[in-house]
Amino acid sequence: MEVVSAPFSEASREPCPGWAVFPADGVPQRGSVVVATGMSEYSGRYRPLAEFLAGKGFACYLHDHPGQGPEEAQSGTLGVYPPGTWEKSVARLHARVRDVRERTSSLPGHRIILFGHSWGSFLVQDFVRRWPMEIAGVVLSGSNGWESRYELLAALFVARLGGRFRGPNQPARFLDRFVFGGFNRRFRPNRTRYDWVSRDPERVLQYAADPLCGGVASHRFFAELFGGLLRLWYGRPPLTVPPDLPVLVVSGTDDALSGPNNSGIHRLVNRLQQKGAARIELEFFPGGRHELLGPSDFPTLTARLLTWLDSSLDVSRST
Repeated sequence: MEVVSAPFSEASREPCPGWAVFPADGVPQRGSVVVATGMSEYSGRYRPLAEFLAGKGFACYLHDHPGQGPEEAQSGTLGVYPPGTWEKSVARLHARVRDVRERTSSLPGHRIILFGHSWGSFLVQDFVRRWPMEIAGVVLSGSNGWESRYELLAALFVARLGGRFRGPNQPARFLDRFVFGGFNRRFRPNRTRYDWVSRDPERVLQYAADPLCGGVASHRFFAELFGGLLRLWYGRPPLTVPPDLPVLVVSGTDDALSGPNNSGIHRLVNRLQQKGAARIELEFFPGGRHELLGPSDFPTLTARLLTWLDSSLDVSRST
């Protein structure tokens, strides 16, 4: 396999750093997977997944969202989310898909799959709302179907209020406790404040020690998150999922984000079905937590992902 720099241009035509892992020479490229990462992390954490996919004939393209990743750290803007972060993140994802389409235009029937984790899973859903015919399928990992519109409106109000009085780039400690405060309780005694992220202690320690991960997100980020979710699920145009678009939802049974009895994931699946999804599959990973990239979950996750890719690419859809 080959790991290369793969920069692309955003709508503004400004270059955006990115990278990709390609199958080895002589291995037919079966398709491409574009990864949208979660919040408070960066694309380098997904290299094992990218290398696995490349080994199975899939090119994997990765980039970082605004405010995240080593480029932002080098420029001193790590954790500084610009106004319109949600829109900029979705636009960057769309620019990457357009870039992949251009790179693979000479490959007949080439398919593009989106893989979104956590924050990235919401951005992927917004991509589906806007450009569903540009992709062949989506994978949603560590996602959630928030309980009510009023809960989101209240959270958005608090985020904007905090941004006005404390500053939009200041840590939103109250909202951080509101969203994530209870996540670690079920895993006591805790070694770190991130035990809920993975069942693998070493991966949790790596996350906690990584200067590009974790921390308390800003008021602006939370305002972008809650405002984006409101537009996604209750805005205009409404989210519509083409019935022929394959959707795979994966979740650990112990993912704190999905709520008691995984109610958040079930709400998400029900909502997507109501929006038109007819080829949707839900897979739970017993004992898995928020992310499934650690050694305890990675073999079963990648096996399930490969099976789904094989079956999804076997069924054509107009793109």
